[in-house]
Amino acid sequence: MHHNVQTDGCTLKLTEKIYVAKTLDTTLFHGWTMGELSQAQDADVDIAPIRSWMKASDKRPPWPVVSPCSPATKTYWTQWKRLYFRDGVLVRRFYCLDDTQFYPQIVLPRKLQLDVMRQMHEGPVGGHFGVERTLTRLRTRYYWYHMREDVALWCKTCTSCASRARPQKTPQAPMGTVQVGAPMERIALDIMGPLNETERGNRYVLVIQDYFTKWTEAFPIPNERAVTVAGIVASEWVCRYGIPQALHSDQGRNFESEVFQGMCSLFGIDKTHTTPFRPQSDGQVERFNATLQKILATTAARCHWDWDLMIPYAVMAYRSTKHSATGFSPNFMMLGREVSEPVDLVAGLPPDSEHQLTAPEYVQQMRERLELAHQIAREALRDSVTRAKRQYDKNCCHTQYKIGDPVWYLIKGTRHVKNKVKKFLPSYEGPFFILGQLDDLVYRIQKNPRSKVKVVHHDQLKHYRSREPLDNVWVLEQSQHWEPTEVPPPTLEEDSADGDLDLQGLFADATSGGAGCSLLPTSTAKDPNLGVFVPSSPSHVNHEDGGGVVGYSPPLGPPVRRSRRRRRAPDRFGTWIVPSRTMDSV
Repeated sequence: MHHNVQTDGCTLKLTEKIYVAKTLDTTLFHGWTMGELSQAQDADVDIAPIRSWMKASDKRPPWPVVSPCSPATKTYWTQWKRLYFRDGVLVRRFYCLDDTQFYPQIVLPRKLQLDVMRQMHEGPVGGHFGVERTLTRLRTRYYWYHMREDVALWCKTCTSCASRARPQKTPQAPMGTVQVGAPMERIALDIMGPLNETERGNRYVLVIQDYFTKWTEAFPIPNERAVTVAGIVASEWVCRYGIPQALHSDQGRNFESEVFQGMCSLFGIDKTHTTPFRPQSDGQVERFNATLQKILATTAARCHWDWDLMIPYAVMAYRSTKHSATGFSPNFMMLGREVSEPVDLVAGLPPDSEHQLTAPEYVQQMRERLELAHQIAREALRDSVTRAKRQYDKNCCHTQYKIGDPVWYLIKGTRHVKNKVKKFLPSYEGPFFILGQLDDLVYRIQKNPRSKVKVVHHDQLKHYRSREPLDNVWVLEQSQHWEPTEVPPPTLEEDSADGDLDLQGLFADATSGGAGCSLLPTSTAKDPNLGVFVPSSPSHVNHEDGGGVVGYSPPLGPPVRRSRRRRRAPDRFGTWIVPSRTMDSV
């Protein structure tokens, strides 16, 4: 059976050496006598001609005699004056300091080169050092043709080293940008915590920020459950500022849960998320988290136990300052005016206009003011994104992977193994294989045909170099038959008939801890092959029948959550037929 294997130029040479070493039935170099080394040199096709010429005469043979030989033999021939025999073994003089001091280097046959490199790099006293240190230790003992190239390739293909070491130049793809042009067009969510539990039972902070106006809200919450987060978003954001077109978050379980996805489907929100362990994809709200922490830490010493009481004032201070990207404060971008602060009340500043405006005049003035501010902000945002991308792309180190390429996947800091020291765990896992490319920065990878498909960012990958060819036939076959499919969401009537959904449960008191968890129709169908969420149509929600926000009545108690799982009793609890006994048989 013919197999297509993934190889590259640097792997092919080392693979050939491994194959030759296996066919010659090599043993470890340790324990070999000088006589056995001499026999190994006589059996080597590159060293044998040199040995025969030196035994025949001390004079170097002419070039016409050497020209038909291999490049390795020609290299040894050029160093004729530095070669000599020591106990019958061909040795080379390696001058380290001057022409008087040298190390005797054994001219090593090909069949022993891999074993020597393995002992020097991966042995008990090898230390898994880099190319220069390993090469320095080898040069004091051995010599062969293309020694530096072989040692460099051996160190690069060491799986133990590759699973720990970061590349010399960190992978960094060009920055992807998302530009918006209107308020509530796209919002970002994130949860900060856990923090110290306050007297009111709060441990987390739910942060919501608008991409365009930079308007930010921060809500202290007791837990990060999906029903709590979805309830806050629906009651505190949607009911106040309206329904956003898109919502972006990380891949937290609360954001990807059926409850939260159902809320997005209910309001017709397009839900997107970052790739795993890639907080840079949600950098705007992550940056606000750092700003909020600084404000809380520098405002008062009681922030450690009463931080939830100080958050509204910290957010007010943030919204009152000019944002560097828009050139306006979030208050002006959202409200069309600056809010009054305590300093204004103390100074007693006069109003902006000398006469009172009528309601139509005020609306017209506010509309013109907002339109002008938004137009200036769009241009400022465009320039800000261009500057940030130009600066970020200066250190760009982008690699284009092809389908079937083996790669390492960065897992550092993403897992905990019982009874193992975290600092000693490998930073990379592999080999994974590239299954496809979703866009310029996101790839689909898989370790083997039975493992789970991962959707990862370019910066979490690096090339996997193997000492032996890797079979990637299954990768090519799977990539040819894969097509992203959209799974239609369940209708509201079908789910309600099964008793699995309770729309009112979403709007229960979220701050009470969310004891009841309701299941809502998901806004995104999960494709097991793609590994990401494909937006689906929310048109099946009937707002006139009470499925929307308007006209609902809060439940008296927490809704009952019914599992979708169909349970079946074990076989030992099967139906047992007991023969009945009559009175005559007693």
